[in-house]
Amino acid sequence: MFKKILVATDLSPASEYLIKSSVKLQSLGSREAVLVYCMNIRDVGSLADTLLKLIQPALQKQEQILIKNGFKTEIDFRFAVLLVPPETIIANS
Repeated sequence: MFKKILVATDLSPASEYLIKSSVKLQSLGSREAVLVYCMNIRDVGSLADTLLKLIQPALQKQEQILIKNGFKTEIDFRFAVLLVPPETIIANS
């Protein structure tokens, strides 16, 4: 179905469980995974480099789980500006 999948992570235990379960997607033809972590640049500001260094081991751990599950894997770290705050999305749903 999808050869390459996008795996968004927040580095939580729930994300790790999802990543461990990714092996099931191989039966649908998935062979590659892009592990993505996003931060709101407004929240991070000048701490971006420091935070990236701090989360790198957790991202690499999740990357290794995907590799162990047979995926060709890459990590993508993105800074973004949220146009709608998460609490607004939650309140309006």
